[in-house]
Amino acid sequence: KRSLLMAKLSGTFEVEEHLTLSPSMSLASVNQASSSYLAFGGTPIPGVSTSYRQASLGLDLKHNTVNLYGPLTTTGSLGWFMSEASRIGSGQGITYSFGLAQKVGDNTDLSFELSGQRDLENDMTTYGLSVRFESRF
Repeated sequence: KRSLLMAKLSGTFEVEEHLTLSPSMSLASVNQASSSYLAFGGTPIPGVSTSYRQASLGLDLKHNTVNLYGPLTTTGSLGWFMSEASRIGSGQGITYSFGLAQKVGDNTDLSFELSGQRDLENDMTTYGLSVRFESRF
């Protein structure tokens, strides 16, 4: 038996001509259960039940401007999460990101994003860095 429930509520608000804010809220729940049974040859397999739940609340921002090289987009986000797994435990904390995307002329894009998550309940921190250079010819 398996069940999955997912819900997300989000919106976009233009604060000014160049700044957009996007709040969001999401919920997810996954449950899986199997009864015990006898496998081929009579080997007993025990029943298993697992569950996972997650909730998050966040705010993304996007700022568009133009500089000497062309269009520049600055992005950022800040959020809170809470998760609970039946066999692993639970966690809660913050997520964050910051990014820049520069268009240089008609054929070149350069972007980077720094992201992270701080699980306050388990004293864990993760970081990520993404760099992208694209040139069309």
